[in-house]
Amino acid sequence: MTHDEAVVALQTERGALAALRDLLPSLTQARRRVAEVVLADPWAAGDATITALATSAGTDAATVTRLAVSMGYPGFPALRAAVARDAGRGEQAAWSDDIGSEIGEDDPPARVLEVLARDRYQALRNTRALLDVDAVQRLATAVVDATHVRIYGEWGDGVVARELHQRLIRSGVSSWHLEGAKSAEAAVLATGAGDVALVVSRTGDDPAAVHFLAASGTRGAVTACLTGAPASELARAADIGVFTGTEAGPYWTDYAGGRESDSLTASLLWVLVMQHRTFPGTG
Repeated sequence: MTHDEAVVALQTERGALAALRDLLPSLTQARRRVAEVVLADPWAAGDATITALATSAGTDAATVTRLAVSMGYPGFPALRAAVARDAGRGEQAAWSDDIGSEIGEDDPPARVLEVLARDRYQALRNTRALLDVDAVQRLATAVVDATHVRIYGEWGDGVVARELHQRLIRSGVSSWHLEGAKSAEAAVLATGAGDVALVVSRTGDDPAAVHFLAASGTRGAVTACLTGAPASELARAADIGVFTGTEAGPYWTDYAGGRESDSLTASLLWVLVMQHRTFPGTG
């Protein structure tokens, strides 16, 4: 067996979709868009032409081919076949990859609700026990004193980031919500001393988010993050790194519970900002 054949055999055993998820943080922007399109709808990607997939990802066929080759496949047809094979493995594999093992496929609705409610309740308890309130207070003070506040958060993290942005806007704080590497890059160019650059990220592994904080810091902004990964590169890059209390996990149930921690922390931040603005000298 040649090296390439051995790599493809390994990818087949692990699954192309699992490999793509693992590779996401390290991919170039164009290849990452291709991977995200595949992961968003593996059934369609397993049946798509290379031109159709490239168009959906806003790139060209050569980029799709380079992604396939970088994964050890001889070309796009082999990757497409692997994706189709993965997508057809059955609901059990998809269930295990996404939902995890806490909820069974045949669990009654009451049991599903019990697990989801328990996870969220535990996440809120985590936040109450582990949150560094002083760090959130420092961040609130920085937000109140800021000329502009730019908040980066995409995909699921965007839910918390977007709500915080909207609440700050309603409070009279000059705030923007950013999604994607390009918007973050553009925001950095407008960032300066007196601004706050804030990232919401469960996993702390988004290279665009890390770059946004680092670049904003070099321009004089106060940098901060709300994250479920206190030891991540993102947390290390922030002037004020706030661990929201619940560690990032591999499954959707972990993520959904953890987002409750993120949301509670963001809510605390907003209320503290309101206290500062309404009652100067608070804290």
